[in-house]
Amino acid sequence: MILRRLYETNGWKYAEYQTTWPYGWDFILDAVQEIIDIDLLKSDAEVRFAVREVAGAPMQEITDEVEEAEYDLRDCETLQSEWGVLMITGVSPILKNIQIQVELYNQTGMLRIGTTSAEIFDESENALTTYICSMEIKAYCADTERRVIEAIRNGEYEEEE
Repeated sequence: MILRRLYETNGWKYAEYQTTWPYGWDFILDAVQEIIDIDLLKSDAEVRFAVREVAGAPMQEITDEVEEAEYDLRDCETLQSEWGVLMITGVSPILKNIQIQVELYNQTGMLRIGTTSAEIFDESENALTTYICSMEIKAYCADTERRVIEAIRNGEYEEEE
């Protein structure tokens, strides 16, 4: 992942990244699922979710619906259709229990991670980059596993003799 820029707005400090490879909606769901499962659900803090059609459009909160789906994004009816942006906000035990917000932009290869704890940028300029790169790798693994399982179920792989 390549860090494109750092900036502050409304008390939040953001880092924008270009992903290693372009991605689409399925990858976004896999990436956010990894962030939920590996990190944010390990905290007692509420995890919030929102979507929007395109960058700059109003956000539509879907936290209640994701909770009803027991945090399985693929079981969330709203997320079964593609959106322009998926945002998740929560407290990260991996990052010393700081509040983070991650936005993934569909079909762009761009994501943004923000925090109200600007000191994480001072402590280690690589902390957020290491975090988000690790999540990208986990997401690509999950995405690949999901695709292979789906292909096997659909009979796209035949046994070799």
